[in-house]
Amino acid sequence: MHKGSISARLFWLSALWLVVALIATGLLLTALYSRALERSQIETLNFNLETLVARSLESNGLDSPEVQAADPRFDRSTSGWYWQISSLEGDLINLSNSLVASQIPQLLTPFDKQNARTGILSDDFGTRLRIIERKVTVLGTQYIFAVTGNVDDIENLTGQFRQQTFIVLGAVGIMLAIMSALVARVALRPVGKLAAAIEKVRSGEAPSVEGIYPRELTPLADELNELLRSNTQIVTRAKSQVGNLAHGLKTPLAVLRNEVANRDDELAGVVHAQVEKMNEQVKTYLDRAQMSARSSIIGSRCNVNKVVPRLVRVMQKLHKERVCS
Repeated sequence: MHKGSISARLFWLSALWLVVALIATGLLLTALYSRALERSQIETLNFNLETLVARSLESNGLDSPEVQAADPRFDRSTSGWYWQISSLEGDLINLSNSLVASQIPQLLTPFDKQNARTGILSDDFGTRLRIIERKVTVLGTQYIFAVTGNVDDIENLTGQFRQQTFIVLGAVGIMLAIMSALVARVALRPVGKLAAAIEKVRSGEAPSVEGIYPRELTPLADELNELLRSNTQIVTRAKSQVGNLAHGLKTPLAVLRNEVANRDDELAGVVHAQVEKMNEQVKTYLDRAQMSARSSIIGSRCNVNKVVPRLVRVMQKLHKERVCS
């Protein structure tokens, strides 16, 4: 009875595990990449904020043209990379070239102990911005320095990375699936070898399961050989007992036949007929015992296609009056 394939089960289980593992790996790599981009953006914004503060302190005034951020992205309009300097009341003092005709959204969260605060808001163009603000005292007056970075850029880069990652992982998954299928076939070859050895025993070509098998299959092969030896001993004893019984009955039957040989009454005829039937049965079982003794392998088989035609030819010669085919 066949119920599925071990190699197919191994393949589908490994394929399912590969799909789950690769998807989890892709999501994990994407999350790590996104976090790395966020940390890089925050470090870049802090660097440019410190640059603005330093140049403001070195210049003649906060509205001086010398006050500029180091990153050229602050010069591109609607890039999402903005900076501005404003008073506590919200009056603009200086701003980046990218912030022309616009203004950085105002954060409502309070400043922390380092006089800094951060948040994510959208500008007038719908671009999501990461905003970092810091209160700085210049010549006894407090000002708010603010810089922003484009959060949508991070999401776009993350999406592209996710797509490329799953393409690569998909190719790796296909190669691993092919490899797992090959490994399953190679790993199950000893099982096929064991099945072939058992078939040889069943067909009478071998007396026992022969061959060298892996450690996992060796106990099974040994147990099969023990079972075969046990069955052989049982069958041998049964045949011996049948032969002994036939030999034991042969002498009493001969005596009975001799006793009724010289009598011609009805009882003698009945006894003689039954004795002859019993002699035929005894002879049959003795012949079978002799044939079994010649065979060293229990369960040996012959090629019917070769034997039957010969028997038909013999029967046709012996019984020409009958049709044998």
